[in-house]
Parts: sequence; structure tokens; C-alpha cells
Amino acid sequence: MSNTEHSTVQTQKHQEDEKPHGSRPPPRDETVVPVHKDYVGAVIGKKGVTINKIKSTTNTEISHLEEDFSHGHQSHIFKITGSRGNRRKAAKWIRNILQSTWEAEQDNEGASNQAASSNE
Repeated sequence: MSNTEHSTVQTQKHQEDEKPHGSRPPPRDETVVPVHKDYVGAVIGKKGVTINKIKSTTNTEISHLEEDFSHGHQSHIFKITGSRGNRRKAAKWIRNILQSTWEAEQDNEGASNQAASSNE
């Protein structure tokens, strides 16, 4: 890096440090939603359609982290960043997907058990 480039980088960094607090974007906290490995596909959807719709509709960023015991992730998690209200909307949407998927499984199991007992 030349002295001119180095000076420019330092000046830009210095100018960024001097910006008043009011011009900074609001802090983007994160919300974590744990998801059992059997339900990750329901949240992501085919070719990512579901998760991308959640992200674009709620104006959030959502990343998927697989279980990693060495980092304290005992299950898959979806990490949501954005404004507080938007994070809440995205988390609620994900939880609704989990709920409806679980309920559908219960209905299917009940129907399978009922069919099996009527065949006996």
C-alpha cells in the first residue's frame, strides 16, 4: 500500500469515527430460534423459498447454524438480525412453521395408527 493509499484509509477511518451518533444506523441485535434437525427443511423450504420469503418480508438477515456442541449449539439454530420488531416477526413466522409442521405430523401419525388398527 502506498503512503497516499494508507493516508486515505486512515482519513476515511478517522472520518467514520467522528460521525455523530445520530447518523449511525440503529444497532442490529440478534434473535436465536433453535430448531430440531427434523424441521430445518420445513423452515428453509424447497430451494430456500420459505426462508428467503421470511427474510424479504420481514427485512431481516437470517443465518442457519448447524448443531455444534463445541460452540454450545445443542440443536440447529436460526440467527435473525434486524430491528427488534422485524426480528420478532421473523421468529414468530419460524415458530409458526414449526408448530404447523409438528401438528401435521401428529395428524399423519394418528391417521396411520387408526388405519393400522382397522386392518387388524
